[in-house]
Amino acid sequence: WTSTLTLDGDETEGNTVFSCASFIDAAGNAGATDTSATSGSVNIDRTVPTLAIVMASNNADTSKAKSGDNIVLTITASEAVTALVCTIDGEATTMGGSGTGWTSTLTLSGDETEQSTVFSCASHIDAAGNAGATDTSATSGAVTVDLTLPTLGIAMASNNAQAATQATTGNNIVLTITASESVTLLVCTIDGEATTMGGSGTGWTSTLTLDGDETEGNTVF
Repeated sequence: WTSTLTLDGDETEGNTVFSCASFIDAAGNAGATDTSATSGSVNIDRTVPTLAIVMASNNADTSKAKSGDNIVLTITASEAVTALVCTIDGEATTMGGSGTGWTSTLTLSGDETEQSTVFSCASHIDAAGNAGATDTSATSGAVTVDLTLPTLGIAMASNNAQAATQATTGNNIVLTITASESVTLLVCTIDGEATTMGGSGTGWTSTLTLDGDETEGNTVF
């Protein structure tokens, strides 16, 4: 004999229970109800796996990424899964891990879209064959791709009383600098000498007070 049930989705999750009763031999002896398997067992699992995803980059600011940086998804599955595949910015990534712990890494080549990074993690399956839904939303973290190099607009003048285009010993030569976007760590030299830097963000100054050993002629910086 065989007894077959096709699951329709309303069964109880867990170890399957059964009952075999009402069997009678030719003489009319009724066998006792049997609820215990001689061998084998089946665990009913209808729960679809889910993902918790943290996004960050290896940039000094983990919420930003430039060309050459890595964007990493750190993924925790609700149960052990296989076949997990993710894309970042529509590009194939390097997958790592197994079971409930995975990573997905993309090294930016410079052709990515400048935006808050999008991703997709699909094709994850648990031991019972339940396929998790495609996940495109980070549980925490976000990375903005910025591939645009900052540029500087620089005005040079001196505090010479006769003409801002001339400078002599004791005068200051000042660079007034406007960056195309907020920057840090800006350092300038004038005539090869260290200057006093001021400002931050998009507005900076670089000042040199002439001590008399500078090169005569048009100032270089």
